[in-house]
Amino acid sequence: MLNDPTFLYVEDEPLSRKVMEMLLSRALGYKKVNIFESSESFIERVQQLRLGDGLLPTTDVGPLINEAQLRRVHGYTEIARQEGAKILTGGQIYTEGDCANGFFYAPTIFADVTPDMRIAQEEIFGPVAAVLTFKNIEEAVEIANDSLYGLAASVWTKNIDAAHKAARDLQSGVVWVNCFDHGDMTMQWGGYKQSGQGRDKCFESMLLHTQTKSVWIHLD
Repeated sequence: MLNDPTFLYVEDEPLSRKVMEMLLSRALGYKKVNIFESSESFIERVQQLRLGDGLLPTTDVGPLINEAQLRRVHGYTEIARQEGAKILTGGQIYTEGDCANGFFYAPTIFADVTPDMRIAQEEIFGPVAAVLTFKNIEEAVEIANDSLYGLAASVWTKNIDAAHKAARDLQSGVVWVNCFDHGDMTMQWGGYKQSGQGRDKCFESMLLHTQTKSVWIHLD
């Protein structure tokens, strides 16, 4: 689970289908999902997710780690309601069938979310997505950067100019374009702002443990 994944995408085919699969495969564990224009198809797919034993191949969403985290996630949904966010699906502890004795939370989507709301600013670590809409790439980047965190971001678009602009302007240590969670041991890994200090998996990681010194000697 990444510290602060932010997803921006435009509704063009087939990219929208790829984005949908990526979002669902991560069980909605994202703080902000910035969507261009519409989220109706996203809602429909989320409502089809199957909850159950995380070890079963038929399961899409497994349980949370313990009851305390289950209550924490539910607490965030209550806070979102109080702050004016509109719940589109989910929003309750899931107790149907074999899930009655586990720590399951129904996959949840909130709309009418503003960047200052707690579900858009704080880490929930549960199957809750805060959906924010945008009209252009500049607004999308502004929303994404309105955060104390900045570990990773993913941009989905066929517009190469928009992709370059977003990659340049996003305050994230990692930016993926039309993909997600790609990596290599030769590429650095690390975040901006409160998403950690230094870099991992690269030569730059040595600099965090290095103290340099400048020595000037005048010879007569």
